[in-house]
Amino acid sequence: MTRWWLTTAVALAGLAGCDQRSGGEEVANDRDSEAAMMVADTQFIVDSSGANLLIITGRTTVREFRPRKGSGDPDAPDAYRELPARTVHSLIQAARPPWYIIDVRTDDEWVGMGHLPEATLFPFEELERNIEDLHIRTDQFVLVYGRDTAHGRMAARLLAEHGFPHLRVLQGGFGAWQRAGLQIGEHP
Repeated sequence: MTRWWLTTAVALAGLAGCDQRSGGEEVANDRDSEAAMMVADTQFIVDSSGANLLIITGRTTVREFRPRKGSGDPDAPDAYRELPARTVHSLIQAARPPWYIIDVRTDDEWVGMGHLPEATLFPFEELERNIEDLHIRTDQFVLVYGRDTAHGRMAARLLAEHGFPHLRVLQGGFGAWQRAGLQIGEHP
C-alpha cells in the first residue's frame, strides 16, 4: 500500500510541472507555456509482486491560434520568411501537422489557373474581415501565396500584424509554382 501512494505522489508531482523550493513554495517550470497544456492519462496496473500501481502519463494538447490585431510586429525580421517553390514543396510533404495554405488570389484566378493542393482560397480583399475564420493551430506553419511575391508578402504582413506565428511566403507566387512543374490542384 505504501508503494502505491509513493508512486502516485511522484507521478503527480512530475505531472504538475513544479519544483519544490526551500520554504515549500512552488515555482512553475520553464516548459510551461500558453500554447501547450498538459492532459493526464491514468492507468491502474498490478505488478509481478501483486502491488497495485497507478501510472500517470502526460501529453500536451495543442491549442488553436486566436488572432488579435496589433499583437504581432509585421516589420520584425522573423515575422515571415520567403521560400522558393521547390523548398516549399519539400517542406509541405514532410510537415506534421500539415501546413495551412492560403491562396490570396481572386476567384477567377483560383478557378482558371488552379491552385496549390490543399490550399484554401481567401482573396486578399476579404482576408482581414474574415481573419477570425482561419482555424490554425499554434504549432502549424502557414504558407501564403498570391499571383506574385508582393501579394503573398502583403498577406503575410497582415497575418503577422494579427499575431500569427510560423508564416511563410511562396517566392514568385503561383507562377513560380507552375514554372517549377509542381502539382496543381484543380477546382472541382
